[in-house]
Amino acid sequence: MSEMDLLYRKAMLQDSLEIARLSGQLGYPAKAEQIEARLAPMLNAADHVQGKRIGQQLVRHCEEWARTKGYQELRVRVNVTREEAHQFYKHAGFENTKTQQVFRKGL
Repeated sequence: MSEMDLLYRKAMLQDSLEIARLSGQLGYPAKAEQIEARLAPMLNAADHVQGKRIGQQLVRHCEEWARTKGYQELRVRVNVTREEAHQFYKHAGFENTKTQQVFRKGL
């Protein structure tokens, strides 16, 4: 399988609906308005593009960008239920440094 050419660009406000959809698909439900309020970089690829090495390209691009900015490391947060993502990041050279659970009690 050949690598796809990708265009990297900064997210724009008009992307917020699609980013919210992707976020929900990845297990982090959000409304477009929330995304608009806190537009953040996304490293995960959607289901329809998984297996096409896009995630690997994104990680390499982020590594290159971070190095040019003087960063010493990359950190990624992944939902505990996303085993495939855990394997992806381990394969990409990341190490798991923390496991976290969030507890909630309705009133």
